Amino acid sequence: MNIYSLVGPSGCGKTTVLNSLVKRKFSIMKEEYMGSFHSSLNNKQVLSKWNWISRWFERVLDCNDEKIDLIITDRCPIEVVPYAINGNSLMSPILKSFEELKKYHNIDIKTIYLRVDFDELMRRITLRLEKEQDRKQYSETDIEFSKNVFLFYEQYISNIWTYTVNVSEENIETISQSIIELIGKSND
Repeated sequence: MNIYSLVGPSGCGKTTVLNSLVKRKFSIMKEEYMGSFHSSLNNKQVLSKWNWISRWFERVLDCNDEKIDLIITDRCPIEVVPYAINGNSLMSPILKSFEELKKYHNIDIKTIYLRVDFDELMRRITLRLEKEQDRKQYSETDIEFSKNVFLFYEQYISNIWTYTVNVSEENIETISQSIIELIGKSND
């Protein structure tokens, strides 16, 4: 089974891209499968929990049992790292789990980093907060926090992310087509 996980900071467009790919009949694993958390927890607290990581891996194994060949997700466990206190200590066990899934279950996880310029990212977050007031609970208004998360994705771009797609200026259809082409080349 091949898994392609869309990764990037909040506001980069993961859910928008995933929704576009749903229309193209791909098997999708959306964030909703994680279950709900108590609303008094903010994004930093929720994503610092091993609970989220465990649910992701559990869902991947369920999909493998269902004999789904290719899945696209809008998150992956690596994304917990910048949100957790001492998150870098999570990187090694997450990557080891990826290796074990490939070795013992023939599950290959590839990441597609949706790269967006920081100024564009903040513009998108501002627009989204105007429409979705409840997103304020996820610390998206904290510019320093958003900058640190953004830098995490930029720092690990060369050695963690399998692919990078620039999403700063492209429209959703162009981005979706780029991802479809990556997936097609990867599976040849």
